[in-house]
Amino acid sequence: MYFIIKRENNSKIIGTDFPQAWKFTKEYKKECDDANGIYSFFKRIQKNERPDFMPNLGGFILSGRAKLTNIVSTTIPMLHMDNEAKEVFSVCNLGDSEFYKAQLYIKQRKIFTQILDYYYLCSFIDILDYIYFPGTIFRHEINLVEKQNVYVTGLSSFSAYEEYWQQNNKGLIYPQTITLKEGFDKTLDYFIIPKLNIFYGIASEKLKTMIEDNGITGLRFEPIEIIFK
Repeated sequence: MYFIIKRENNSKIIGTDFPQAWKFTKEYKKECDDANGIYSFFKRIQKNERPDFMPNLGGFILSGRAKLTNIVSTTIPMLHMDNEAKEVFSVCNLGDSEFYKAQLYIKQRKIFTQILDYYYLCSFIDILDYIYFPGTIFRHEINLVEKQNVYVTGLSSFSAYEEYWQQNNKGLIYPQTITLKEGFDKTLDYFIIPKLNIFYGIASEKLKTMIEDNGITGLRFEPIEIIFK
């Protein structure tokens, strides 16, 4: 079994601010559309390209109304985790991936009381070529409030997916069932598909179980069917 990883949105767990960290310290300034490399870094990651520079990913501030979790939601769509979560992920098969050092500032009464070591997990595996689109079912969430969903089938290729999205670009569309071709590494416990709106990844049952057994907070899971041809 496999599960889409999503950011926790239960206010009892993460507090009443979402994302939990959406501000930077004053020293972490945005200059020339680039905050110390983070925007250039994210552009590379979106293309499944490994950055040729070491980005400065410090400066995130936990919101005053947010609670601290092992995996903290930020303005960047990747997993931002502490060392405890990193150790859990590290014992699983992450394929071609890398942890980039980051920091999280805790502020109380206008004073930074803690600076915690966090990490961004980045996967460089591009599985798009392994997806058999005619056998893949997409869920188009047109209206999240009214829970208006449409299930889309029969898209012959990624180009057909893009064409559908250009014509129906309201809400969010992502796979509900994925059919994978031969050659896909079935031993992988984690992979992402950013071009299909799966930014935080898909977890194997092994990884999900380890996350839950170790009490790692900040994530929730949604089942996804994966079929191997």
